[in-house]
Amino acid sequence: MTLNDDKWIDFFLSRCQNLTKPVVLKEQIDKSAILKFQDIVLDVFRNLSTIQQTKRMRIYLEDYGQTDAKMIVHNTPPNKGETIERWSERCFSNNRFGIILNSAQNYSDDLLKIIESLFSPLTERLGVPYGGFDITLFLGNYGFTPLGFHKDPIGHKVTHFHLGPGKKEMYLIDSSLYENELRNITLSIDGFKGCMAFNELIPHSIKYEIEAGDIFYMPNGYYHVGNSPDLSVAITIWHIEPTVRDIQNELNLKLIDKIFSSTNENLIKSGNPENYFEQVMNEIKPILSYEDNYADLPLKEILPLLLREHFMELESNSFFISKSYPKNIVFEPVKDQLFCRNEPFKIVFEKLDQENALIFIRGHRKIFPYHIGMVPFIKDLNEGKTLSIESMLETFGDEWEDEVTITFLKMLINYRVVNLIN
Repeated sequence: MTLNDDKWIDFFLSRCQNLTKPVVLKEQIDKSAILKFQDIVLDVFRNLSTIQQTKRMRIYLEDYGQTDAKMIVHNTPPNKGETIERWSERCFSNNRFGIILNSAQNYSDDLLKIIESLFSPLTERLGVPYGGFDITLFLGNYGFTPLGFHKDPIGHKVTHFHLGPGKKEMYLIDSSLYENELRNITLSIDGFKGCMAFNELIPHSIKYEIEAGDIFYMPNGYYHVGNSPDLSVAITIWHIEPTVRDIQNELNLKLIDKIFSSTNENLIKSGNPENYFEQVMNEIKPILSYEDNYADLPLKEILPLLLREHFMELESNSFFISKSYPKNIVFEPVKDQLFCRNEPFKIVFEKLDQENALIFIRGHRKIFPYHIGMVPFIKDLNEGKTLSIESMLETFGDEWEDEVTITFLKMLINYRVVNLIN
């Protein structure tokens, strides 16, 4: 029985009562898979060091602020062949530490692909979550989660792949018990830090012990805290079902993007109340955009389009939230160069008008000049066909200069929806 066959899915759904109950499934990940996952985790931190991106990472390290702790990780990437234990020791010596990295799939296609392959049979049966999937890495020996007892947002269900080497303990408290009976107790102990009152809260919790190779599932609605007394690493997959308010907030953000081309921190200075409107509009006008395909539409027609684009964006990144990081891949565009789709990702495309096409690639929204050849070209790519630059130039050559065609191909390659075949 493997993690993504029908028998395992039946077993998983039975044990968690169709995603409604927390459960630990013992010894589900074999040793070879644990080592493969650990290598991928190290590769994530290697790539993170190259990109020098920190906003999705939190590090808890005694006597260090977030910026300094993050620089340690960026300046000490894992070496090839290094183990989790050796890299952690090299980074942090004997200090206790904790790393939480959200949207880890951004830094490794291998991580996203393997998790997608494990979850796709489940989504075929239950449907895709309209809020998408996200992957968080937990690494360290930091003891109790620095957040203390907390509850995840509504609709966030989590599956935890524990890779060891140390164990992890999870303590869960039903939300009604916490909110109706325990919150007043904890607030009286230490103000708003009552969520850290472990001695008082843990006796009211249910304990789940998770060891290397185990899978832990937790639906939303539980206050919980983890305890990692010894070094361990885990991959957690968030299955996000959005609330109506979540969708409203998403549409609000997208609507603002359609109205404003950019933003800035320019101060709007104090002035005469009679000139308020004129003064503020003078600051805003330079950054107004009103995209052509939205400019003349009433709001009631714009919102369905924005919602459609939201799902096109998710679909283009195989329903994983957050966009991929583009790369600058340099290659010589010789005619016999072959390329194909980077599975499982698809190009999501629609014609806007006679001149422009709307294209989503790995979560990125792009407007590109429309060509009738896009329809068969994208269809062939999405179906997994291997194509050549020569055939692509023939498809687009009647209207596009070769340079435009190669620019289009480079965009697909740099956003990692297309792979070159050496």
